[in-house]
Amino acid sequence: MKKATAFAPGHISGFFQPIYRKNIYQSGSRGAGINLNLGATATVQIESASKQSIEVLLHDKEQTDSVVTHAIKQLISDKNMFVNINIIVDLPISQGFGLSAASTLSASYALAFLLKIPFNEAIKAAHNAEISMKTGLGDVAAEIIGGVEIRKKPGIPPWGHIQKIPGNWDIVICTIDSTISTPDILNNSSIQKRIQSLGKQCTDLIIKNPTMEQFFTLSEKFTRKSLLSSKKILDIIDILKPFGMCSMCMLGNAVFAVGQTDEIMKILSKYGNVQHCHVDQQGVRLIK
Repeated sequence: MKKATAFAPGHISGFFQPIYRKNIYQSGSRGAGINLNLGATATVQIESASKQSIEVLLHDKEQTDSVVTHAIKQLISDKNMFVNINIIVDLPISQGFGLSAASTLSASYALAFLLKIPFNEAIKAAHNAEISMKTGLGDVAAEIIGGVEIRKKPGIPPWGHIQKIPGNWDIVICTIDSTISTPDILNNSSIQKRIQSLGKQCTDLIIKNPTMEQFFTLSEKFTRKSLLSSKKILDIIDILKPFGMCSMCMLGNAVFAVGQTDEIMKILSKYGNVQHCHVDQQGVRLIK
């Protein structure tokens, strides 16, 4: 049995413009976001078998028909083998932290290493799975690069084009309420129309002025005008203004903030589960 482990950062989208093209690798989103040093770690084990079998575990609990399975099937094609994947995540699931992408990307990356195939194939498989199952759009592209990123063109390299905003920040995140279903949002045509226009505006503006301050300004604008946030999230953004910058994680009932870290953590602890993290500059990588 062969074994490998990979890590992919969690990713917060501040704003996004969904774009679908015939070539799935050119599909995704324009927008901007932050990669976190907390994310998903996947340990993959493979061995030869008389038939193909894929087992995906999340914190030791079996997952059926997952986005991870979709990507793994693309990588192993019709090969007969047993693939066991155990994923550990550091952040709440379905709260706008890009964990379906991080789980799929880290698992695909570790498997590509074991199969001795190019890592680009792992990236393609993870992106394909995310777009096909409508669990995300730009997270895979962001998580391969790391940092605070602007997705200037949709899709993964060489089709997608990403620019980084240099710098390191302490990021405070807080999960406020119940989860938001990403497929529900991505399948809703009226919401799609609204965020298409708004996401394009915000992305065009961040390209002209690529700073963290502008990122938060535009992220708050997207939060308010997209109508995706609850009143509670909007109230929290206002409460935190004297202490830093805050916005909503797309797509989740969660917020992220930078500024006076201790004060922000103290305030947010009244509203939900608070975590303190940093910007991950490396992106997806093997760790064992």
